Amino acid sequence: AGEALIFRRWRDQQSTRQREFLGAEKERLQAALATELAQGRKIQNEFDSVCDSIKRLVYQIYSPDNPNKGPHIRITFRSIDCSFVVNADGDAVVTQTYEIEAGPDRANFWKFKIDADEYAAKAVVPSDIEFFVRPLDEYQIEFLPLENKRTYKVFSIFFLPEMEPKSLRRFQLTYTWKGWFAELKETGRTSWKWSYQSLDGNDKADVTFRFQFDPTWGHVGCQSALALRSEDVLKQEKASVGTTWIYADPDAAVSRLAWELKFSMRQAGG
Repeated sequence: AGEALIFRRWRDQQSTRQREFLGAEKERLQAALATELAQGRKIQNEFDSVCDSIKRLVYQIYSPDNPNKGPHIRITFRSIDCSFVVNADGDAVVTQTYEIEAGPDRANFWKFKIDADEYAAKAVVPSDIEFFVRPLDEYQIEFLPLENKRTYKVFSIFFLPEMEPKSLRRFQLTYTWKGWFAELKETGRTSWKWSYQSLDGNDKADVTFRFQFDPTWGHVGCQSALALRSEDVLKQEKASVGTTWIYADPDAAVSRLAWELKFSMRQAGG
């Protein structure tokens, strides 16, 4: 009986020590997480301040008469080709290729925006989405961030040298946003929306959007919210691995369309 009592006391002591250790470890981890979150917020606030300064400077240089609104759009689109490769986790690897034409005036830059929803991973700084731009012709191209929010980014794409009237440029943008299609994975449905602004409200371009889903998604359905000619321009690629949807319109009214594609998911074997 004495040995049993000693064992119970020893066991209770060990349990108490273990609870104390786990409690202290929990407090340590919570404090470390709070410090990390505070540092993340500080980094974002500092970067947001830099972006605000860049935006004011760019608008003041290129739109001195209206620095709050920014410069007028000075380009039209010749072709738009966008590829979205979605992995098993819902991350989207995006490649977008553009051919643009300057209007009657010189064009210095183009403003480009990327949106994500509340299901996607929050991107504190542009490097979190690995944003990059490269020229596809003999000219140079650079970018600066104008707005930096956790669910969207705005960049200024600079043409070097500036585009002469009626001249053409070709370039490519790439980025990876983690969880960009997480809503589809979690709820079985999501919508993708995109639009462009152009100098000419009546300009038309060769437009292609391609969405390729990892085979682990099973079957992914897609419908266009645009009733006009959607049955002709939206098709599923039958021979692809996984599900691939292609929206291809060689004569799209770029400035007058707001694209919306609705995706739905059915698990393999479901």
